[in-house]
Amino acid sequence: KENIGLFIGPWGPYVQKVAVPSQQNDSISSSTPRQKEDKPITVKLPIGMAADISTITTDALETLLSTRQKDGVLMGQHPEDGRNIRLKIGRFGAYLQWGDDGEEGTSTHSLPKDVGGQGGQNIDFQAFHLSSDDDNGQGGVPGTVLGLTFEDVIGYVSLPRKICTFRGLPITASIGPYGPYLKYNNTYVPIGKDSGGNVLSIDEEEAEKLVIDGIINKKSKLSRGTLAELGEVDGGMVRVKDGRFGVYLNWKKVNAKMPAEYLENPSEMPLDEAWDIIKIKFGVGAGRGSKKKSKANDNKGSDTAPDLPKPPKRPLSSYLHFCAAKRPKVTESTKSLGEVSKKLAKLWAAAGQAGERKPYEDLALAEKVSYEEKKRAWQEECNNILSKMGLDNSSGRSIASSKNKQATKKSTYGKKNKKSTRDKSRTSIHSNTLKNNDMLPKKPLSSYLHFCAAKRPEVAKTTKTLGDVSKELARLWAETAKDGGKGRQPYEELATKDKERYERQILQMKNSADTTEALLSSTPPLKKSRSAKTKAKLISKKVKNKRAPSAYMLFCSEHRKDVMNEDGSKLSFGETTKRLAQMWKDCDSTARSVYENRALEEKLKIAD
Repeated sequence: KENIGLFIGPWGPYVQKVAVPSQQNDSISSSTPRQKEDKPITVKLPIGMAADISTITTDALETLLSTRQKDGVLMGQHPEDGRNIRLKIGRFGAYLQWGDDGEEGTSTHSLPKDVGGQGGQNIDFQAFHLSSDDDNGQGGVPGTVLGLTFEDVIGYVSLPRKICTFRGLPITASIGPYGPYLKYNNTYVPIGKDSGGNVLSIDEEEAEKLVIDGIINKKSKLSRGTLAELGEVDGGMVRVKDGRFGVYLNWKKVNAKMPAEYLENPSEMPLDEAWDIIKIKFGVGAGRGSKKKSKANDNKGSDTAPDLPKPPKRPLSSYLHFCAAKRPKVTESTKSLGEVSKKLAKLWAAAGQAGERKPYEDLALAEKVSYEEKKRAWQEECNNILSKMGLDNSSGRSIASSKNKQATKKSTYGKKNKKSTRDKSRTSIHSNTLKNNDMLPKKPLSSYLHFCAAKRPEVAKTTKTLGDVSKELARLWAETAKDGGKGRQPYEELATKDKERYERQILQMKNSADTTEALLSSTPPLKKSRSAKTKAKLISKKVKNKRAPSAYMLFCSEHRKDVMNEDGSKLSFGETTKRLAQMWKDCDSTARSVYENRALEEKLKIAD
């Protein structure tokens, strides 16, 4: 129509309607002021319509303007306070407004995508237009617009709603910018179509299932981009990550391709199989690096570093033997390397179901036995070379450590040898300290550690990662505090007996002259003996750096044990700190002066 225009402004596209003057208005003198209905009406276009030009029709634009002019569609009055609830259309689609414009406490509430919220792509403008015309903005057909009942409207404006309490923490449901979701322990999980997608009707059982699958088992405490943690090997966690080029395996700084058979459920991949793939990739990467730097580093340290023969090639796994046998046939029908790998992975999975993996497993086992024999021969050859060069290998260090020593020298890239000397001295002191610890009796375990030792095998059957095992053990330990701590008594008795055993053994060692002499003789030697003046400086520095506790810290140490949840359970460290801070804030000057005086006394003691 001529009086409706679509424009683009600094804040996005918008619709504007200008009243067309009638013949009667033309005959009126120009000095007559323009009436209210002649003013232009401006409405922002929903982002969903702006993204899809096919949704921009004359009826849709007229509905937007009409709804804005009549202040939305009145759905009814809220039963709690009697305020109006109106259905409106804004930049992000349809939404509900509880309270009229200008009223105190007026709030807006999102709607799901299927009824026109979250962008406005699914707004039924015809139904909206009819409802708006019939009720004239005064609620003539409340509760029927866009398929919304009045009960639905009350439910949406009351979000977020608490569904249940799970493991001592609430599960709440609400609607966000990306759709309906559940919130548990400050972590969010979407309510998908598999769960019904209805934030108002999801029940307790379905909510707990979503939290367990989407937060506790899959997403809880994982770093960004991590899909699963398979386990720890050689001081590093083997992870499945989602990166720029797809899903892959990661261990420390080594990345390897993920087999296609585990792409849908990465957490089901066995740790042994993942580690085999990483070891192969790690060996290839190390070989490439050593070739590039061999010329530059061979000249460095050539006087001391022996030229040892190359170790034997590591054996292939059963999967790699299978790939070597099947790859020629697969490449006849498949060209790209990625498709070949996927097809081989599927064939390997099918072979496992049909029980056809045994020939390749036997081949891998035979190759492994042969590798062990070659490795022993290689170690003997290296020992002979070291002995001919006059290098003593009687200290118990293996050939692998000698190779690692060479690799360490090559990886320093010209750094000073000062650091390696310092590391050697630390190692010798550490080894002597271990000797002392071996002679001392084993320290007693606390009641909590006795509890963990008893419960860990049972918990490890249902929990995969080490972190989740620790959390579950801590939760079970907290539950034993109920009923007066009866569940903790057996473990406290074990801890008491263990402590008595430790004290008895310590007393026996003190009374034994031989043990005392052995401990003194095995004291680790210092690099340099410190003078009395140096020792005095260190002691004075420690005393000088010691700080007296503040009044707030004294208050916290005294009241921390009294801060508990409403049901008597222990709060988290963060929540306890918040409550202590609020308690300190509520204290008057008289109550604070007690702790301020104590803090001053502590400060004077340290100063003296």
